[in-house]
Amino acid sequence: MRHPEDHDKEPVRRDDQQFGCTTSGDDLLAIGQALRAAVGEHLIDRQRTPNELVLRIAGHPGAATALSDYARREQACCSFFDIAVTADDEMLSVSISGPPEAAPLLDLLAQLAGPVPATP
Repeated sequence: MRHPEDHDKEPVRRDDQQFGCTTSGDDLLAIGQALRAAVGEHLIDRQRTPNELVLRIAGHPGAATALSDYARREQACCSFFDIAVTADDEMLSVSISGPPEAAPLLDLLAQLAGPVPATP
């Protein structure tokens, strides 16, 4: 995600696909807030590889809906991301992957998700 003041800069082009955020201002903040709402205090694990961020979240009421809402908003903003939401009995996961140029954005999303609680 770019900051609103960066929105007037030309997006980077990757082959024939536009690489850049198409959202700004309040909508951009709402996407970050949607991620925090989905994760809340329920983040179990975060895994970061060069081209992917995986967040694992403890199941809680509304978690699946909140993650789906976040994924929909993020995909509308940053179509170069591949986003998958999966669930099992006790946990939900969201996987966000993209091209190498998206690494700083994945780092930002990892920060927005919040800290992973320390295990006792």
